[in-house]
Amino acid sequence: MNIFNILTKFINSSLNQEESRVLEQIKKGNGNNSRLFSIVKDYFSYKAVDLSAADKERVFEKIKLNTGNFSYTDHKPFLKKRITKLNLATYAAVASVALLISIGLWKYVTDNQGELNILIEAPLAQTREVLLPDSSKVWLNGGASLRYGKNYLKDRKVSLTGEAFFDVRKYNKATFRVLVNEFNVEVLGTTFNIKAYKNQHSEVKLYTGKVNFEVPSLNRKINLKPMEEVIYDPLTKEIQVSSFEKDEYDWRSGKYKFTDKPLKEIIAILNQNYSVTILLSEEQLGESMFSGAIGKDEPLADVLDKICISTGLNKTIEGDSITLY
Repeated sequence: MNIFNILTKFINSSLNQEESRVLEQIKKGNGNNSRLFSIVKDYFSYKAVDLSAADKERVFEKIKLNTGNFSYTDHKPFLKKRITKLNLATYAAVASVALLISIGLWKYVTDNQGELNILIEAPLAQTREVLLPDSSKVWLNGGASLRYGKNYLKDRKVSLTGEAFFDVRKYNKATFRVLVNEFNVEVLGTTFNIKAYKNQHSEVKLYTGKVNFEVPSLNRKINLKPMEEVIYDPLTKEIQVSSFEKDEYDWRSGKYKFTDKPLKEIIAILNQNYSVTILLSEEQLGESMFSGAIGKDEPLADVLDKICISTGLNKTIEGDSITLY
């Protein structure tokens, strides 16, 4: 009996009695397989994931090694057909079930996030805004990923890899939890930022509301107040809590937002970001205050025009140097 067809029918809930019997035998081969099948089925019922031809062939070869009765070659014409998004999800799910079972990735799927089977990712060098079912908002920085479950409204729990800014709404007095590697963050309604990359210090910054920062393995729990941050070193297990000033750079919008910022400090930022040399004709001009927003990728000429209009200064350009006077 063809394993590919059995798994496909499993995803579509169309197994007959004999096929169900064979599937049960497959599940019994590993005590965790039964739950794995259910998780993958739920996940791919609404998320279409494409697999490259190379990935498909590798997956199908693993199925063949494990079952002895599946031929990838026999199904090449079938896989090349133009298929709908729903079918694509089905075939990807089938391949994923087989791949997870054959290479032993059960632990990866279930550890700490087995029920968090909705995955949202931000492409590298791009940000992504996410609206959760309770109307809470999450901004993912480039390369970050967020997971939450289908029962999110009953259990407001997400897991995070990378950096994200959270604007959590209150919902039926339910706690909102963020699981990040070795620590958890619990809130009711608040705004905060989490940065947690592998093999790096992790940090949590609280802007409004209250946050509980917890490291279960250390039995440590810290209550943060607005404008406080905690820095956690996963290697040394060291935890530091300190106050911070409001960030001038908002990575969500890609803009610097200055309020009464001394001109000399802004020039230092511009010199670094644009690799230029901006000078002041008189030292006291550096104490002039500037308020406004500057885009990280905004053309330097536009930035200088903003500064000159705001401060009443002019500019001259000589070679690689720019002088404000």
